[in-house]
Amino acid sequence: MKLLMLIACFALFVYSGVDKLAHRTAFEIQVGKSPILTGHETFVSWSIPIAELAIAVLLFLPWTRLIGYYGFFTLMVGFTIYISVLMSGADRPPCGCNALFESLSLKDHVYINLAFIGMSVYGILKE
Repeated sequence: MKLLMLIACFALFVYSGVDKLAHRTAFEIQVGKSPILTGHETFVSWSIPIAELAIAVLLFLPWTRLIGYYGFFTLMVGFTIYISVLMSGADRPPCGCNALFESLSLKDHVYINLAFIGMSVYGILKE
């Protein structure tokens, strides 16, 4: 179970980080449509995928795994708060999510994020 949770968290951030960098211009445009992030799109379009990939590396290395889980937890909580704020203020807020989740509703994103937050808590407790 511990290995499965680790692989899921690692895979999510590798896929998401690579996808955002591969489609960085489109991601930057989506970020620019956000009522919260407008004006910071270039910074966000670089920093988020780089942070995701850095956290994936931390998760991969056994001696930095606990730090990686804390980073994963923090970023996922931040994403969940961001999505919740967007949901409270717009009919169809923009989403700069990766291709894997772009067709989901924001409510579904929150549920998936909560599942991944739970996985990271499990990982923290088991490390």
